[in-house]
Amino acid sequence: MKKETLTVETNEHGTITYHNADGDFHNPNGPAVIYADGRKEHWINGELHNENGPAVIYSSGDKEHWVDGEFINEAKFQDVADSAIR
Repeated sequence: MKKETLTVETNEHGTITYHNADGDFHNPNGPAVIYADGRKEHWINGELHNENGPAVIYSSGDKEHWVDGEFINEAKFQDVADSAIR
């Protein structure tokens, strides 16, 4: 299995971003964007995505669930997660 190389950058505002070879936000091991205020966003190949939990976690604690670039409410996310366990 070929290991992918990610580019990691920090901008002048302290935002850390991870990019794949195509330049898309991408990090299969954690958030691909981490803002200085603490907000975290999980991206896979340029799409908001986290099948294991919220894809966006705001510094306020609010959360959003996204799978394959599609927003889903928390109840639907729990249904999908529960069916994946079975």
